Amino acid sequence: MMRQLLTFILLALLISCQLETSKKSDWAEYETRHDRISLESVKKENRKLELFFIDSSTYFNHIITGQIGQLSIHELKLYEKGQYDSVKFHFETPIRDDSVAWIYVSSRHFEQFQEKFSDTTFSNFINDFMSLNWKHRDFYREEYSSLLDWVNTFFAIKIREKYKGQIDETAYFFGFDCYDIFIQYFKECKSGQYGEATEFVNLIQYDTTYINEEIRTELVNLIESYCN
Repeated sequence: MMRQLLTFILLALLISCQLETSKKSDWAEYETRHDRISLESVKKENRKLELFFIDSSTYFNHIITGQIGQLSIHELKLYEKGQYDSVKFHFETPIRDDSVAWIYVSSRHFEQFQEKFSDTTFSNFINDFMSLNWKHRDFYREEYSSLLDWVNTFFAIKIREKYKGQIDETAYFFGFDCYDIFIQYFKECKSGQYGEATEFVNLIQYDTTYINEEIRTELVNLIESYCN
């Protein structure tokens, strides 16, 4: 009986060593800088990383939730190469019919995502861009949207226009991940070899339909400050 009890205690200790859960109180100052998505807890178990969010958006946008998840991992320094076999983002959705949504990311894709943030120009820009997103949250609140959403949408529309007839009209229905455009854009800035990313980013300054003029001016000035 004593041997069984000791075995049980050792097993419990082993499990507790492999499971680490932290709640929002552990990062009280952290904000996702998105009006409708907040990070509630993080769980590390064996070689799995799970982040739990509350998403009060009216519909699930996997592009935006993926962006918020990537940025949270970077800013909370949860990433270390080879540390996890899988990453999962959970989104509790209190105002939608489905009570929860989630995104599963393989370790390979997870590392590709996080490698973007090793570029300090890109990571610093995204930090400032998300602060701009938060600054103008009231402007987009009535539309249940955000600056981040509109930039993703803008790029999706311009890509569809350029490749009209080559890609489906419904492609990028939820937008195109602006992280992918901006990381390539800053690489082109550094090399001086301007390509498609520069083409799409430069279109922002001429837009009169998708992004408010005052906000657009702030965004263009921010982008230009990182490309010099």
